[in-house]
Amino acid sequence: MVKSIYRYIIGRKKFLIYTSLRLITTVIALLINIFIVRKLSVYGYGTYSLAIMLVGFATTFGFSWSSSSILYYGSKEKAEEDSINKTFWSRNILLIISLIFITLFFIVFNHKINEYVGQSVAFNILIWIYIQVIVDFLNQYYLTVQKQIIASIMYLISKTMFLLCIILLPFKSSIDMINLNIITDAIMIIFILKINKRDISAPIFDKKYFKEILSFSLWQLFGFTGLFLLNFGDNLVIKYFLDTKSIGVYNSVYKLFSALASMSYLITNFYGAYIIENIKKNDSIKLKNFFYKERFIICGIALFLHVVIICFCKEIIIVIYGYRYIESVVVLQVLLVGSVIQYFLVFYIPFCNATKGYIQLQALHIVQATINILLDIILIKHLGILGAAIATVTASGIEGIILIIIFERKVKELT
Repeated sequence: MVKSIYRYIIGRKKFLIYTSLRLITTVIALLINIFIVRKLSVYGYGTYSLAIMLVGFATTFGFSWSSSSILYYGSKEKAEEDSINKTFWSRNILLIISLIFITLFFIVFNHKINEYVGQSVAFNILIWIYIQVIVDFLNQYYLTVQKQIIASIMYLISKTMFLLCIILLPFKSSIDMINLNIITDAIMIIFILKINKRDISAPIFDKKYFKEILSFSLWQLFGFTGLFLLNFGDNLVIKYFLDTKSIGVYNSVYKLFSALASMSYLITNFYGAYIIENIKKNDSIKLKNFFYKERFIICGIALFLHVVIICFCKEIIIVIYGYRYIESVVVLQVLLVGSVIQYFLVFYIPFCNATKGYIQLQALHIVQATINILLDIILIKHLGILGAAIATVTASGIEGIILIIIFERKVKELT
């Protein structure tokens, strides 16, 4: 038994190191959020949450929708031609076009954005977006060339610097927090020096390759819109029926939920290139081992950890945020059920992206967002922020059932 566990650990050493580094980074990010919540008033944190929501909007429609093309198409190109040159330059065309629109949006609606948030943050956010463009590419690049540990170290350094600054320096306003985010994210740009220049050499345009990446990315945009609308819709409806303070309370626990749920994406980030490679090679043995052994081991561990956290939600909220946020305990417990669902469903993402099932996957994200917003309108009015949590989990559960019906049969056929 001990030897089996030892062999399991050794055989997955790289994944465990990568996961551990990203877990440490996530814990640091949670600590950062704790300090921000404690330094700001509940209203101030609500304002900061609205600013972060706008950052999410800008990154989603500015560059995130096309960034995963680097991993999925870059991995194929790397395997075939030992570079990601065609992928890199094809994606750059999409990036330039979308950034032009985002920049114009922030310039034209500058005053409206500042009025909505309650602070002059529009141009700060725009600078942050451009920094995020570079950082996001670096992350996708290192995942593509299977140097995942470098990608994790990059974020670890940035978050550690943020934590040290927020502890040691007297930041007190939401603007201070946004500017600190910008500065510490900019530190990651130094990792551009580790890129293999041969991977992104002289500009090249392949019309057929560009069309494939455009099709893939547009469907990603379609799906990312749905994912973004989940929290955006919650905040929009909460602000309409309740107030900014309620947004602060809801987002304080939503941050905890999303931090834990987003850890599931480590699976797709780490194994994405591996799955693409084995689907291309038609290696059913490795694929079967991944989907019918690794998947259930990881899901079992995730379920156990979630149950433990759910049992101690009250103590966690009191220790982290204090009694001001005690009303959010039940909200967090409900949201964590949605996190459990996410850990199971995330295994379908690399499979769908590698087999052109991303069309159905992204369409389902829109369905999920639509259900979430409709339930928000019905439930928040009567249940307050708890209604938003119930809406989120219900929508995730419905998407999960449909995903299982559509794709589990296809996974079995491939394995």
